[in-house]
Amino acid sequence: MTDKKILPIIKEIRIKHLIESLVCFDKYPYDRENQRDCVLRLYPDTSEKSTFRGMVIPSLRYLGLIIGYEDLIKPSANGKLVLESLNQNNTETLRVFRALLLELDDNIGFSTMLIESTETQGFISKEDFFKKLTSKIGGPSKRQIEERINKWLGLLDGCGLIVLKNKGTYISLNNNGLSEAKRDLDVTSKRDNFRAILFKNYDLLSPSEKAGGADITKLRELVAVDFYNNHGLILTEYQFDELLRSIPLTSNNYIISLGLPIGLGGIGDRLFKHGNEYYKTIYIKYSKDKI
Repeated sequence: MTDKKILPIIKEIRIKHLIESLVCFDKYPYDRENQRDCVLRLYPDTSEKSTFRGMVIPSLRYLGLIIGYEDLIKPSANGKLVLESLNQNNTETLRVFRALLLELDDNIGFSTMLIESTETQGFISKEDFFKKLTSKIGGPSKRQIEERINKWLGLLDGCGLIVLKNKGTYISLNNNGLSEAKRDLDVTSKRDNFRAILFKNYDLLSPSEKAGGADITKLRELVAVDFYNNHGLILTEYQFDELLRSIPLTSNNYIISLGLPIGLGGIGDRLFKHGNEYYKTIYIKYSKDKI
């Protein structure tokens, strides 16, 4: 029996509103009261429970754009990539969103099924696509499964990975957007420079930030922003972790030590998995002849 994929309901699927809400969490990190007030100004005449707690936070969290809970919420490294793209233009912001959503979608399989389903005619009816998906997506009821599928399709359409035609009754791929996102997720072009950029950003941290080991969550953000601003490349959190795992922990030039979270220190963080353990910090000790 094949395990069904669980697709949560993402209640906010409008890219513009997601980005504006993300800006609020960036403007007031770890300040829940101001975050809430900032978000509610985007949704006049709505309540904190239905909008802030019930819609915006769960949507941003599932999309991987924020980390933390309660009074400790801030943008994730992926969220920072979206925010950095705002310094350029809307086209660039959609490019970043497409790459992040396609990476999430790879775990769900919508794009793969659409490629298979549209290769003959170039499109598929939403009704036929639902028939293919409902046996693979889990949910409390058929209605809720269809609602979840509709929300995800709305997101993919909003960022330009697919096109919903004829009032949403037909689905086709946006081949240009999909091809660009696939290129952006190719880790090959990032592999050669990763160690140098990681070490550079580690060195830029203050002594107090490195005391006892640097926060891997912070390094994810710094390295991703460096890749994006200085090289035009989108390095996702998943790719950061994959590339960090590929670096030898010891060499003639350095020794890397990974630190476990202490007590409740890892709550709200996206910990780094290496082997069978989850780590919070990294410490790099260089040899005399630093690389």
